[in-house]
Amino acid sequence: METKLNSLNIIDDLVINPQFNKSKIKKLLDELSQEAYAGPLSKYLFAAARFVREKSYGHNVFLRGLIEFTNYCKNDCYYCGIRCSNHKATRYRLSLEEILLSCKIGYKNNLRTFVLQGGEDMYFSDDKMIQIIKEIKNKYPECTITLSIGEKTKASYQKYFDAGADRYLLRHETANISHYQKLHPAKMDLNNRLNCLKILKDIGYQVGAGMMIGSPYQTFAASVHVHLPDVSNWQRLPEYRKSVRNLSAKAISLARAYPSATYLPYRYDNRFLSALRQW
Repeated sequence: METKLNSLNIIDDLVINPQFNKSKIKKLLDELSQEAYAGPLSKYLFAAARFVREKSYGHNVFLRGLIEFTNYCKNDCYYCGIRCSNHKATRYRLSLEEILLSCKIGYKNNLRTFVLQGGEDMYFSDDKMIQIIKEIKNKYPECTITLSIGEKTKASYQKYFDAGADRYLLRHETANISHYQKLHPAKMDLNNRLNCLKILKDIGYQVGAGMMIGSPYQTFAASVHVHLPDVSNWQRLPEYRKSVRNLSAKAISLARAYPSATYLPYRYDNRFLSALRQW
């Protein structure tokens, strides 16, 4: 009972004053695993995560038009179905006309964000990407364009931004270097990927990162590193201190969405809610 109470306190602390502690989070993950993420502690965590999410985003649902325009990729990430060594994959590339048709269909269905996502396909040079971005922006100037096309040079990122791209999605997958090396060939470098995120932010993009939960070779220790990247790399980024609050219960929930019938546990009393309102 005392152990369970300590875990509940860890969750409360993450919500009210998120100060990450690796040993505490590992302890929490251990206990969640023991109840297969379906017991009372898990329900309490999911309710806390939902509380944080609703405070940040309310009950809004954000829809994106995802356009997977190429599944060619120069990289050979071991876990990925479109890795270059996977000769069973059926490869394709969308033409400019097909991409614009996708945008037209999305726009008619009230989508106002288009996400151009694909492997690191060298066929789509900077010039080709600039043309695509400009064409979309010219036809749909009020729409947001998000790119998810991997690691590029600072010069390339700047060209895309100048052409009209607004956001960039680059998942770091894991912040544990040894785990990253098990998932990627030697030529790929986690530090370079993290540096790309910083460059993107410095240019002015709205930047999205992310981790994979349940990837090969992932341990509880690696999971803790996933949620706790080297802070020295991130504190220099604008908005870090504000965004870290939203990463607390939301991140440790492992992206589990608890049903809408979830109620706030009895532990969220008036004193607790009062503290949250002071954020």
